[in-house]
Amino acid sequence: MSWVLRDGYEAVRMHSRRAFLNVDSQDEANFPAVIWTAQAMRDHRIDKLILATEAAELVKAVNMPKTWPSFAFQSAKILSLLDNFESWKLILESHGTNRGASLIAQSAAKSSHLQAYVAVGAPGWLENLFEDERSFASV
Repeated sequence: MSWVLRDGYEAVRMHSRRAFLNVDSQDEANFPAVIWTAQAMRDHRIDKLILATEAAELVKAVNMPKTWPSFAFQSAKILSLLDNFESWKLILESHGTNRGASLIAQSAAKSSHLQAYVAVGAPGWLENLFEDERSFASV
């Protein structure tokens, strides 16, 4: 999994990756990934958060918890973390929309290095891709 923190101008300020062990599928990893991301943003003292994820069911469960009772535990846990922010949105984002974050996550899955990290800016090997995403977002 990975997260990328962007500012209001879409510039990458920080990124992180982490490999989750004993997780059999992407769907199974979505909940701990959203929790991990929200905790990281809280720990970095981010006040306003737009958390974009591919986890459609979690987005629906958090934004409309009464209509997703089978996700009550997950939505309550996520909402309790999101309540730490001055303002927040949890939105659905397609896999292709944030390719940089996806490639960082893939590098965690394919790498033999299971060490998680947080770094300032974009990874050097993806700087051009993130700059392209930034240019596309400002159009």
